[in-house]
Amino acid sequence: MRRNNLKDESVEKILIAISENQSLVNVNLGYNRGRSAAAQGLAAAIKENRKLQELRYPGNQMAFGDCKNVAKVLETNVTLQKIDLSDSKLPPSGLIYLID
Repeated sequence: MRRNNLKDESVEKILIAISENQSLVNVNLGYNRGRSAAAQGLAAAIKENRKLQELRYPGNQMAFGDCKNVAKVLETNVTLQKIDLSDSKLPPSGLIYLID
């Protein structure tokens, strides 16, 4: 689903569906138009999905609060081995939460 020019709400819906799916292990939603709503779906997918091992989400945007929420759920997820946020427009203050 990379580079499909999906709107924020569409990316959010896909990520929420991923949170309920327990068979996907690799997802690429890079370079769509994900923003705050999609970042909420991203946090839900990381929190609920216990099979996902790799999540590619480059080239999307997240605000400070979104970074904080994603970082919080990353602390408890033990199956996700790789998350790609490269080329994403992340605020420096939010980035601190993700690398901590």
